[in-house]
Amino acid sequence: MDENTKITTSKPKRKRLTKVVFYIMALMLFATTCMCGFITYNIIKNDSTDSQNKEATTPNISEPATDTSAPVADGYTLMSEEMIEKLKDESYYLGRDNLLSSIKNMMEGGSTTLKMLRAIYPDYLIYNDKNGFVFKNINIDLVMNDYDDAGFKIEKDENDIPTKVEYFEDDKLVSYTGIDVSKHNGNIDWSKVAKSNIDFAIIRAAVRGYGTEGRLLPDENFAKNAKAATENGITVGAYVFSEAITVDEAIEEAELILSSIEPYKIKGPVVIDIEDIQNDTGRNETLSPKELTDIVLAFCNKVKEKGYTPMIYCNLKGFIGMLEFERLEGIEKWYAYYGDQLYFPYDVSIWQYTSNGKVDGVNGVVDLNISFKKYE
Repeated sequence: MDENTKITTSKPKRKRLTKVVFYIMALMLFATTCMCGFITYNIIKNDSTDSQNKEATTPNISEPATDTSAPVADGYTLMSEEMIEKLKDESYYLGRDNLLSSIKNMMEGGSTTLKMLRAIYPDYLIYNDKNGFVFKNINIDLVMNDYDDAGFKIEKDENDIPTKVEYFEDDKLVSYTGIDVSKHNGNIDWSKVAKSNIDFAIIRAAVRGYGTEGRLLPDENFAKNAKAATENGITVGAYVFSEAITVDEAIEEAELILSSIEPYKIKGPVVIDIEDIQNDTGRNETLSPKELTDIVLAFCNKVKEKGYTPMIYCNLKGFIGMLEFERLEGIEKWYAYYGDQLYFPYDVSIWQYTSNGKVDGVNGVVDLNISFKKYE
């Protein structure tokens, strides 16, 4: 969210397979079905010529047998071991060749390795870590989202980057468009922002440095941004860029943001922003998922005590790699994933889909978000 700490994540939701995956699965299923049909039952029906032959005179039993297959009643013949092995080989190579061909087509079409892996392994959530690719099983016992790909309307620029994402149900718009900003966005003309069909804004209220000292500071532009946004009819939420490494520091962050938002009509969520620092070392990198989850929950509980809606902001690695995601059930989630598909099966309230948005009234680029609920 900070321009100094941008999230760089490179879908597939479990039920959302790409056409490529359907193609692979259909071909492999066909090959497997053929092989299993032959191997499991081990028999094939004779053709019409064989059926006619069974009516012929019984051969002279003194003549040596030349048929390597075992005779079976009613015109059926067991397959020989040689035929079975041949079918196995043919099925294996058919499936392998189709898979390799599909991978080649994806790579030639510009797909990244990560995108290709996500298409091939739809039952995993996959992200790239410092030591390689991480595969996480999808926990079907957790609350899933029910967003349908067909409901998303996505506008893109000439570089295929989403410029606006909306969600429809029965041709009715049921989503809301928002931005998130900090002092790094400079002076904002909120009247122009409001006229650009922006429904909500989540404004940074505080930031903790990720150096050794870890000083917690208020965002110097929060007051004027919160005041002007609410005066222009924009629903406002607030966030703190957290680098807390203890529960006490998390409570300190919650208390600062709560005191900062008290003078304003804050209807939106109050968010703790957890990020993996790029090209630097964060204070929380040495924490275990349990320790960091304890910190996040301490913040959220403090916010909830004051009557606000607590929320957690993370990217894919943050949610399923840095935190114990199973412990976050019941807490609203703001998911950062830059792309034209929502690569996340679990329930989310807000999706941040680009950091390169353009909105009249904001100089330069700005983060764009879609909310699936209205905050009152």
